[in-house]
Amino acid sequence: MVAEYFLPALSRLFIGLLFTAWCAGASAQVWTLESSIARAVEVAPELRAAEAEVAARAGELTHAGAWPNPTVGLRADEKLGIEDGRGGQQFNQVSVTQALPLRRLGHQRRAAELNLESTRAQQCYQRLQIETRTARAFHALQLAAERQRLAQQRLEFAEGLRRGGDRLVRYLSPLERTRLDILRETAHQDVAHAEGKWSEALAEFRALLALAPQAQIETASLTPAAAPNALTALHQGLTAHPALQATQQARDASRANVDVARAQRSADPTVSFFRERD
Repeated sequence: MVAEYFLPALSRLFIGLLFTAWCAGASAQVWTLESSIARAVEVAPELRAAEAEVAARAGELTHAGAWPNPTVGLRADEKLGIEDGRGGQQFNQVSVTQALPLRRLGHQRRAAELNLESTRAQQCYQRLQIETRTARAFHALQLAAERQRLAQQRLEFAEGLRRGGDRLVRYLSPLERTRLDILRETAHQDVAHAEGKWSEALAEFRALLALAPQAQIETASLTPAAAPNALTALHQGLTAHPALQATQQARDASRANVDVARAQRSADPTVSFFRERD
């Protein structure tokens, strides 16, 4: 009897503890700047499109040095039919023609290489832009959460003054009570404003990371920012900036494409082989 009563209760208690632990673990995820950027890069449709573009340019480079297929020609006339008296038309010549794109292939390969490099540089720049947007959204959410927490603390302080937290003050004049009411109302407005800003920052962060509406989001605590690098160091790294590299690669690729267009103005020389039947 005792076992029949306690075993179902213990099983329900065990299942409840497991569910509580699972919920606590699910809601305990704290987003850091690194994890936020990794998530944004993973779900960004721009990067998937950029990867497909890189694959397409790599395929163009693979086929840039391919020679055109030869062409086969057949000729038929009545000559053989007249000679043997049978009449009609018969095939009497087979030709194979091969184009020689020796001058054009070099320009095509060069253009395909530069197009691939330009696409990769553009992909790198797009990734940097996504990382920048994610960092801004993450820090904006951090700042909004801290401002909301500070506004709530100020409201609690104002409520404490309104309730007469200072026991040494036995009497407050109507003017002082009015001032406390104004202070408390201002604190309420600050809390509402901070909650609105936090909701806006949360919506932007959730959309950028493609998170579910019911997902619990918590960011790491806000810490003082580190000192920025010296201006000379920033100037030295300016030449390696992805935006500048993408622009330079696009310029070089455009020039190479112009060379290809110039090479295609004249037809490729051809070599033909004929075989005739007499």
